[in-house]
Amino acid sequence: MCHLTQHLERPEIDREATLIWLPEVTQGVLNALVWDIHLTLAKHGRPLCLDRLSFSAPPPARVAASAYAALKDRGLAALRRIGTTSPRDLAEALLRLSPSSYDRRAELLGGARLLPLGRFLWNGRDVYPQLVETLKSNSKRQDISAARRFQEKDLTQ
Repeated sequence: MCHLTQHLERPEIDREATLIWLPEVTQGVLNALVWDIHLTLAKHGRPLCLDRLSFSAPPPARVAASAYAALKDRGLAALRRIGTTSPRDLAEALLRLSPSSYDRRAELLGGARLLPLGRFLWNGRDVYPQLVETLKSNSKRQDISAARRFQEKDLTQ
């Protein structure tokens, strides 16, 4: 997700992310929240893409889908404030800013955030579901390892 915020020039960025207005949290917090939403959806076999959300799912997945939809709704505020929800449009506008305006970009865009849409396109293929599955498996192994270490520590005391 961090890669998307650093590469607004990606050819498919508008299919991978959208702009929202969410000054209450940092981009990092938003990324962590979306990651948790994606993990929850993946655990329940639900689509990760924002445009394919299903609200007929087990309660945890339904809550995750609702939270994701609420985040997407913050795109209307971005549209009102900066005139677009397109990351590509924002990138092009930033390139055209005068040096003094560019220096003020944090002040002008302080609440703009990039909401990942649950896709990461690589050579024309969406690899995000595989990435989530791999990282989900790795985190399970780390959780199991941490639990074993805790259990071993508890037994030796």
